[in-house]
Amino acid sequence: MTLENLQFIISLLTLLSFIFVAYRTFHDPDIKADKSISLLKDQIQYERKITDKAFETQQNCLHSLEKEISEQKEAIQVLNDTVIKLSTIIEERIPKKTNL
Repeated sequence: MTLENLQFIISLLTLLSFIFVAYRTFHDPDIKADKSISLLKDQIQYERKITDKAFETQQNCLHSLEKEISEQKEAIQVLNDTVIKLSTIIEERIPKKTNL
């Protein structure tokens, strides 16, 4: 082996190592970015599920409250009708005093 051949092999190995280092320099951040993007997507999906469940619970609660309010309005109307009937009965049974 001559000195030129040895220099050529060393130069070739140096060039290959530079190429390998450059490849790893640009390739590793992409892999790390892909992993973090994947983690962010998973976190967003999880938070979306929680938000959807909370929204569904809120809608159910609102529906229950609307139903209760409707029932209370009906009960108030029945009480109002009963008071009117009682008032009419009282007015018929107890005559008003007239001042003559």
